[in-house]
Amino acid sequence: AIHLCLLVMNYICAYSLRLDLEMVKTVVFVASSKTLPLSLTVIGVLPAALGEKGLMTLPCILGHFSQIVRLSPSAPPVTSQLPVL
Repeated sequence: AIHLCLLVMNYICAYSLRLDLEMVKTVVFVASSKTLPLSLTVIGVLPAALGEKGLMTLPCILGHFSQIVRLSPSAPPVTSQLPVL
């Protein structure tokens, strides 16, 4: 749900800058993918007694990678159907 909210908010911001369509697609998908920095920040403040922080980051990195792979094919069809504000 938070990813969808970020997508909508970033689309409005990118479109308001009057960028061309390819740049809007790039800005929207890159700016909406904030799961990895957030999860790494949370892991960074966890106490060392909980485990190896390097191992904790692996699922976060794999999840972020799968999110990019899952969303990248949908970029052209989604943005071509977006309404012009």
